Amino acid sequence: MLLLSKDEDGVGFDLEELLDQALTLYLAGHETTSNALSWLWLALARFPDIQARLHAELDSVLGGRLPTHADLPRLPYTLQVIKESMRLFPPANIFGREPTEDIEVEGYGLRKGQVLLISPYVIHRHPEYFPDPERFDPERFTPENEKKLPRGVYIPFSSGPHVCIGQHFALMEMQLTVAHMCQNVSFSLVSDQPVRPLTASTLAPSPFLLKVNRRRAAMALAS
Repeated sequence: MLLLSKDEDGVGFDLEELLDQALTLYLAGHETTSNALSWLWLALARFPDIQARLHAELDSVLGGRLPTHADLPRLPYTLQVIKESMRLFPPANIFGREPTEDIEVEGYGLRKGQVLLISPYVIHRHPEYFPDPERFDPERFTPENEKKLPRGVYIPFSSGPHVCIGQHFALMEMQLTVAHMCQNVSFSLVSDQPVRPLTASTLAPSPFLLKVNRRRAAMALAS
């Protein structure tokens, strides 16, 4: 797709631009997704009831076979778990924006070109839109509940003209990964470990240990 893409003048990427674009896609789509999945595995281990419901959906829909893109609409709870995990721990936990002109927002004067830092980590914990915000609750992202959320209160991929170009791919990738992993294994805590967010280029969890068990249901379905 990159090789075939052209701008409005019909000009494509030269070799250096092509390599830069490919490297950006690889790096931006690797660390963010791996950190998002790390937080999700931890959440499943902490909340076995949610993990059990996820397993039930996967067993019912997949029956032990590999998930495919066609299965995604039939795995809504899997997607809800992913979205709730990214609400609490968005990998892109802070990003910058600059006003294109002088404006005033809620009594605050903002100058053109002034760098503003926006934190999804903080926004996603607003109790007006996410009651009991520290509670892990995938039901927040049923289709009915998600439609009630005002624009801008859930922005794990940013928003507006500079929204993450890979957001749909990332959600698809994670949904397929979670479906494949969780129909075969379950996660449990080794001990009550303190895990804290580590802020670097993305939001990662501090090191933690989980016990990974092969699921008997998966073995039975496979046989």
